[in-house]
Amino acid sequence: MPGGDGMYHFGSYYTQRQFNISYAFDALTEEQLARIKTLFGDKKIHELIFDETPYKVYQAKVTGSASIKHIPFAEGKTNRIYKGEGNIQFTAYDPYAHCREKYLSNEYYKKFNNIDEWKTAAGLLETQGDYDILTNNTVKLYNPGVKETDFILTLNFVNGIISAGGINIGANNQLNFKAITSQNGDDQIKINTKLNLIEGYKNGKKSGMIYNKYITSGTFFKIPVSDDTDIVLTLNQIKAYFDSIEYDYIYF
Repeated sequence: MPGGDGMYHFGSYYTQRQFNISYAFDALTEEQLARIKTLFGDKKIHELIFDETPYKVYQAKVTGSASIKHIPFAEGKTNRIYKGEGNIQFTAYDPYAHCREKYLSNEYYKKFNNIDEWKTAAGLLETQGDYDILTNNTVKLYNPGVKETDFILTLNFVNGIISAGGINIGANNQLNFKAITSQNGDDQIKINTKLNLIEGYKNGKKSGMIYNKYITSGTFFKIPVSDDTDIVLTLNQIKAYFDSIEYDYIYF
């Protein structure tokens, strides 16, 4: 800050996130060493999952050249093994981790011993129970992450129409629309809060039709962090058309 102590804060967003990983090895074969170099030489974005938090998934790629320092040792008369260490940097351009699975009962987690610790840390349920299922005109949700999340709500056309109604979470999060008529044979719409679009679908694929013109009031909203309390999505007058809801849990 010119002429004074400190700095001005103008507001900011998180940028990309980088992970610097050190590793060591003591018995790599020639083939294994070549496979490591090939794997870390990939320029594509992949899922990055750490064993200590298997419920978190980062989308990351290797940035820079992987450092591999090694010394070869003879093993028998014809084979060699390599001992050494290395360092590799991953960059996640989306700095947040998304949930791998919504429920810890998944087979993936059963091979780990500290599932109770993860369950507490992640806030995940062991079974779906009565969550994400329509009951009367409400859908019980939960968001154990650390950040509010977008969602995709799928509604089915019945006889080519979805009656006028709306969706809301609490008093301040509402989206209302008039009766929606199917266009070009669409059999579903998806309310996508990340894109702020109501998109048409036919036979499971996007049709290219947009239904935002049917919105009468309110705006697109996100699912808040639950903080150990239930979150209820209410469907006013459109419960007969409910198909499913999709959303992530987002972690730092």
